[in-house]
Amino acid sequence: MLAADVVLGIIPFVPLVVGPAARAAKLANRADDAIDAMRAANRTHDYANIIDKAWDVTKPIHNGRRGSPAHVNRIREAEERLSAKGWKRVAGGAGKERRLGRRYPDLVMRKGDRTIALQVGRVTQAGQPIARERRAIEDLRRLDAFDNVFYLRY
Repeated sequence: MLAADVVLGIIPFVPLVVGPAARAAKLANRADDAIDAMRAANRTHDYANIIDKAWDVTKPIHNGRRGSPAHVNRIREAEERLSAKGWKRVAGGAGKERRLGRRYPDLVMRKGDRTIALQVGRVTQAGQPIARERRAIEDLRRLDAFDNVFYLRY
């Protein structure tokens, strides 16, 4: 009888002209709605906890201008390969970064009178550099300081 009192407290008055089966169906629907609302409230609380953990300020958001370990390893690998072919590091890579225009290229190498810049980064599903990297490549190419600007994915 207690459960019926609780359910009747949730459900507004249903006229008696509707059959007992229809009243029972409406009661069941209202009870289901109340249960769904409670579950949604619990999920909202769970989502709030997940968001709080994701935005924990004690964890670093990114790895700084030098990039993630995968980024740094890809630059190191490119520098080693180019050095083995006679290229000399001018800036970036394992050495000191150098600002050129508004950008800090990941690696600048020189061989004789040729100078190249390398940008390293992620790509889209289509295999194109992500937007941030495309803008960096365009800025470096506009400088006319390099014979070529290359992009390496990691």
